[in-house]
Amino acid sequence: MLQIKTFVNWMTLRGVPAELAVAQFRELRKQVPLLYPLLSVNAVAVAYTHFRLAPDWMTIWIPLMLVGVSVIRMIAWLGQRASPISTNEALHQLRRTTIVGSALAIAYISWALNLSQYGGDHEQAHVAIFIAITVIGCIFCLMPLPQAALAVTGIVITPSLYYYLSIGDTVYAAIGINMALVTIVIIRVVIIGYSAFVRLVRARSELDRLNREVTLLANTDPLTAIPNRRRFFAELARSIDTAKHDGSDFAVGVIDLDRFKSVNDTMGHLFGDKLLQAAAERLQTVFQTDGLFARLGGDEFAFQISAGVEEATTLANKLCAELSRPYLLGDKTVSVGATCGLAMFSVVGESASIYDAADYALYNGKSDRRGFTTLYAAEHEERIRAERAIESALQSADLENEMCIHFQPLVGQDGHAFAVEALARWTSPTIGPVRPDIF
Repeated sequence: MLQIKTFVNWMTLRGVPAELAVAQFRELRKQVPLLYPLLSVNAVAVAYTHFRLAPDWMTIWIPLMLVGVSVIRMIAWLGQRASPISTNEALHQLRRTTIVGSALAIAYISWALNLSQYGGDHEQAHVAIFIAITVIGCIFCLMPLPQAALAVTGIVITPSLYYYLSIGDTVYAAIGINMALVTIVIIRVVIIGYSAFVRLVRARSELDRLNREVTLLANTDPLTAIPNRRRFFAELARSIDTAKHDGSDFAVGVIDLDRFKSVNDTMGHLFGDKLLQAAAERLQTVFQTDGLFARLGGDEFAFQISAGVEEATTLANKLCAELSRPYLLGDKTVSVGATCGLAMFSVVGESASIYDAADYALYNGKSDRRGFTTLYAAEHEERIRAERAIESALQSADLENEMCIHFQPLVGQDGHAFAVEALARWTSPTIGPVRPDIF
């Protein structure tokens, strides 16, 4: 009883894995359209050889109807070749294929066996060949769906074998037995091939799952379970390409925890890791919007969002305020601040990396506006250019010739100089005098 129930479940495609159903349907889309031309051509050939030997309704109208249905089904399958399909739709199509295939098999075999009563030995032999070729072709075209292949085989071979055994002709009895044995062997081969197909689909599914897991691990920070530096810069590159293509704007913010190093050194690295995890959880709570936030490393976080300057600044200030609230970790309470540097793509444009601009704004914010958001602006661009010019000049400077000594007197309370201070002064041939607090 259990075996019968298992067979019925298998024939009705119950419990078929989603990836297997979709894979079966994709293979059927390639092979089933070949089945209907085969049926049509063979049916026309048999009808032609029996023309004038059998009634017109058997050699003209029934073949015309069968060929018409076959052509309609072929067009329907060809129309589905490029369209994506869901799991439920794939299962529906597989079950419908089994039902339609069985119905067509009943129609074709009923017509063929009735037609076999007309004509002589040649015409009857043609019908036998038609049945054999048709069933073999159906089996191979339905290989990705062995349930349909088995149903069609049973529908065609069972009445054919009974018919050829019942007419009392040894030759046709041998033909019927031979067809039955050949189709049984072919069905066995099809089932073996289907088992290999199932293993291949499962292996591909497992490989896809492992690839997804590896990709997720490669793009996730192991400590905080949020996107990491790799994921952030990959998404940033895509955002830049999109903004260049459609002229949209987006913001990048870089957030650094204030006083984290002192907490990490005082409380220990394990406590520091818990603090970073708590900070990431708060970021997830606040960052309820389209975009991406990530941990870049250490106590540095970053985010990117498709928004204008006001919305981005509001979000950045909210993140800083949330990260600045006291943390209760175990029996210890600590407070750290957060400073954010923010840059808009429309401001930075092609002149610099938007991340570098946000990082530079963060650097300035650490000095001037700790605990708040500093927006990258035109003066930052000018300062960056000046600093890069000084760095470039320093790398190629001839300091022995370009440096000079200035003496500054040290004056006592009585107004008299009692010593001099030697100060280095650098005059670059490309950018001119540079203040010592800069170089």
